[in-house]
Amino acid sequence: TIFLKSNVELHLTPTSVLLGSTNLADYAEGVQGCGFVNEKSIDKCLIYAENADNIAITGRGAIDGQGASFVRIKEDGSMGSRPMLTRFFRCSRAIFDGVTLKNAGAWCSHFRECHDIRVTGVTIHNRVNVNNDGIDLMSTSRVRISDCTIICNDDAICFQNMSDDKPVEDIVITNCIMSTRWAAIRSGGAHKGGIRNVTVSNCVIRETYGCGIKLQVSGNGSMENMVFSN
Repeated sequence: TIFLKSNVELHLTPTSVLLGSTNLADYAEGVQGCGFVNEKSIDKCLIYAENADNIAITGRGAIDGQGASFVRIKEDGSMGSRPMLTRFFRCSRAIFDGVTLKNAGAWCSHFRECHDIRVTGVTIHNRVNVNNDGIDLMSTSRVRISDCTIICNDDAICFQNMSDDKPVEDIVITNCIMSTRWAAIRSGGAHKGGIRNVTVSNCVIRETYGCGIKLQVSGNGSMENMVFSN
């Protein structure tokens, strides 16, 4: 696991490929978990940041998690651990720009309780395992996602609010191409904090076998001010 600290930029030159280890023992235990119900098996991750400010992953190179190496269910019937590619927890002013993210063991890029996030010109190809989401925004606010290509096995862009006091809010998604086995734009669990102020425009959704747009409210949650156009 690589730990990003405040004011650090991880830059990948065009020919570089950062490979995730196929050995679970190489992934840190002491990271904030996924936070999603019954998903302890995907708590580990390759690149992790916590309480960091002004951080970035940039360049034209690739990060490859080699996620096909990890099994979902072991021979004894227990859940196998499968690392995510990136997780930022309680971070601010974070940028993903130009990089290719691929082959995670589970979710690809996970932002939990973050704010002021920008994801621009990123290519995600995440189809080698299960739970292969593209971008997950959990209790995260002030996010701009633009000019990205997201091809994955599970939800392409997913809003999850697992907190009663930290909503998913102020999200702009534009000029993206998405293809997925499930939902291209998906809102899932919404607790009291809710999901609000989401604008999606000028996107192409193709070869999607679940739903193009999938909106759900669970528990005591709510959704409001969500606009989908063009």
